[in-house]
Amino acid sequence: MPKKVKREPSMTAMINALQSSYGNVSAAARSLEIDPRSLRRRISGNAKLEQARDDARDLFLDDLQSVNQKAALEPKNTVERIFTLKTLGKSRGYVERQEVTGAGGGPIELKWPEDE
Repeated sequence: MPKKVKREPSMTAMINALQSSYGNVSAAARSLEIDPRSLRRRISGNAKLEQARDDARDLFLDDLQSVNQKAALEPKNTVERIFTLKTLGKSRGYVERQEVTGAGGGPIELKWPEDE
């Protein structure tokens, strides 16, 4: 029986797969029926494919951010509100303050080897 020869996917097919998988290279490779390492090699150093992957990931983040923002406006969605304020509201001062103290809440004591 003759050996089945696999064709390399076209540039258009790879770009479409990256877009439909939101830039997830493993998922794009599965849809193209190729090894993810092969797709990563094709993407690496190819400005058009790198841009397609990055654009798809940006679109994913934009969509996810929109969903989170809408959820934050719903009643009783405290977690989404806090997350949105901590991430998008940083420039307005909505950040967690972390204090680092020594033992028992006292000052931190540093000992250098040359001091001993």
